[in-house]
Amino acid sequence: MKVKSIFIVLVLLVVLFSIGCTTFAPPGTDVPPGSKATGLLGFKQLDDSKSTSEGLSELVLANNKFAVDYYTKLDSNPKYW
Repeated sequence: MKVKSIFIVLVLLVVLFSIGCTTFAPPGTDVPPGSKATGLLGFKQLDDSKSTSEGLSELVLANNKFAVDYYTKLDSNPKYW
């Protein structure tokens, strides 16, 4: 009985996650071709044709520094573990 309950819960979770991952554009909205993200804010495709490898490297390093600093702060707070 316990295994059956766990199986049902897992199936429901998979169904809920798969429904939550679908995107539907509301009627009457202009969604540019190739754009897959829709939602409350509306997304537009950005032009990255002028980006450079140095700029991308700088962005990646800044993102990594932010993530390490954030996780270090979370790790030092006993409230979260």
